Amino acid sequence: MQPVPIPDHKPSSPPKLSRRAWLSLVFFVVLTVTSLTAAWFWPDATWMHFAWVAQAVPVLYVLLMWWGSTDMQEPEDGI
Repeated sequence: MQPVPIPDHKPSSPPKLSRRAWLSLVFFVVLTVTSLTAAWFWPDATWMHFAWVAQAVPVLYVLLMWWGSTDMQEPEDGI
């Protein structure tokens, strides 16, 4: 009876993020910091807060999530 060969276990690396996913994360941070900065500098601008924070930012977050998660594969020809 022969011993069972032990498979060579190499540590698996996490999947790499595409350039689009990294850009999406950067835009998330920029959008969030910009929104917080605007709220800090103009605390009495309630209409701007409503239009920006309650209306525009959630839509931009959804668009960034969609944009960053699509086309995760790099093209074969490098274009």
